[in-house]
Amino acid sequence: MDVVFLIGRLLSSVILLFMGLGYIMNRKELVTYAARRGAPAAALAVPLAGLMLVLGAVSVSLGIYASVGLILWVVFLVVSALIVHLPRPSDDGQERTSEMVHFMKDMTLAGLALTLLPSAQQAWPLALNIGV
Repeated sequence: MDVVFLIGRLLSSVILLFMGLGYIMNRKELVTYAARRGAPAAALAVPLAGLMLVLGAVSVSLGIYASVGLILWVVFLVVSALIVHLPRPSDDGQERTSEMVHFMKDMTLAGLALTLLPSAQQAWPLALNIGV
């Protein structure tokens, strides 16, 4: 089961790492999108969100202050879901559907990160376990 736990950490970390890198590398487009969706200070929020995702991915995958990494993910995911992806009455049908999918994805991932949080208070198998 130790290997299964490691694979789960790595799978989620790789996905969120690439999301974070996408926020950093595609900053201009994402700032425009986030501002259009009502995100305050989008020019600051987008790169900060990317950094949160990248730091969380490194933290969780390696087991370095894993609880901090998980909290970074939860904060990003919940804020993103509520501010950016919550469908609005002004959204057309396709946009409403797309935003609802992103909203549900973000809330599901936040819930899974919260589920892992209690385990981050103790040593994880196959991890560096720094900051436990």
